[in-house]
Amino acid sequence: MNKKLLFVGNQKVEINKSPVKGDFINIDDETFYKISNFDKMSPFLISIVSATDHWMYISSKGGISAGRKNSDNALFPYTNDDTLHDIHEITGSKTIIKILGNKKLYLWEPFSENYSGIYSLTKNFYKNI
Repeated sequence: MNKKLLFVGNQKVEINKSPVKGDFINIDDETFYKISNFDKMSPFLISIVSATDHWMYISSKGGISAGRKNSDNALFPYTNDDTLHDIHEITGSKTIIKILGNKKLYLWEPFSENYSGIYSLTKNFYKNI
């Protein structure tokens, strides 16, 4: 028995060992800052700025809090950033994809940690400058 391989069902777990890296890139003549493999970083908070009285905070893990005026008018739970990082499976949108390939039907939740290592992928974060 090979103890170095790990499987979930029939799928071998693949761990992405690529480093976190930041670069400026151009997409359609616009400059973006790209963080490759951001999911290997500690979670961070993103604040979306509004010209009106709306506010939104998003965790790099996917948790979200948003509202209007103050915390009493929150659309999603208004909480501290540590909790926001932990509630990504229960707030905001949920994406579940079924993919037909190689005569098999695959289930994938791209923003869920439950599938970490199951699919070979790279998670990147882009910010338009």
